Amino acid sequence: MSKIKEFIYPSNPRLDVIENIKLKNRSDHENFIHQGLFNVIDEFAKRVVKDLYNDFSNILFESNQLNIVAEERVIENIIIDSLKRRGHEINKFPNSEMVCKAYNFVKPKSLLPSYNNKLYLIQQLGIDDSGNELNYLLNPYFFGYKLSFDIFIHSVFLKKHDETLENGLLAILSDKYGQDFVEIYKYVSHMARKFGNLGRINGDQEDETFIKGMQSISGIEDEVIFHNYIYESALITSQNNENSLFGG
Repeated sequence: MSKIKEFIYPSNPRLDVIENIKLKNRSDHENFIHQGLFNVIDEFAKRVVKDLYNDFSNILFESNQLNIVAEERVIENIIIDSLKRRGHEINKFPNSEMVCKAYNFVKPKSLLPSYNNKLYLIQQLGIDDSGNELNYLLNPYFFGYKLSFDIFIHSVFLKKHDETLENGLLAILSDKYGQDFVEIYKYVSHMARKFGNLGRINGDQEDETFIKGMQSISGIEDEVIFHNYIYESALITSQNNENSLFGG
C-alpha cells in the first residue's frame, strides 16, 4: 500500500482568494470568515484522515474493520471483479461518480451507531509517496464524524466571538456535502452535548466522560489514536484558529 503524500486542492488563478475559497467550498455563503474557517476545518479533517491512513490503516481495520480511505482505481477494480463474477462484461466505469455510488466501506457498529443513511464516497485528489497524482475515495461516515466533531469544537470555543458561527458553518457544510452531512453534525453535536453534560454531573476534571463517549461513536477502538488524532487535534486547531482570527 502506497502512502498519501498530500491531498491537493486546485485553485483558479483567475479568481481572487475569496472566490477561490467559495469555489472550494461550493458555497456562496456571504460571511468570508465563515467561508475561510470552513475551508481550514475541511482541509484539516482531510489531513487527519491522510495521517491515520498512512500510519494506522492496519490497526484501524484489524481492530474494527474500519477503512477510511482508498485509491479510486482499487475500489473500481473491486467492483468490476464482483460484476464479472456475476456474468457482467465490464472493464471500466464511464465516470468516477458511478464508482462512488456503487460501493461503500463497511460501517462498524461503533461508527455513528444511530446514523444509517446511505452516503456516497467522497472524491479527493492527492499525490502518493511516489509523486503520482491519484484520485482517492474517503469513507463518508468517518470523514463526516471527524468534520462534524471539528465544527462542533470550533463552534463552542469561538461562539463568544461570533454567535452566528455554527449556523454559518452548517450552511456551508450543506452546500458542499449535502444535507446528509448536516444530519451527521446534528447527531454528533447532540452526543457531544450529552456527554459533556454527563461529565459535568460526574465532576470530571479532564473531560473523561466526554472523551470516552465521543470515542464510542467514532469507530476508533484505540484510545491513544482517538485522543491524539480526533480529540486533541480538534482542540489545538480551534485554539490556533481562534488566535489567528480573533487574537485569542
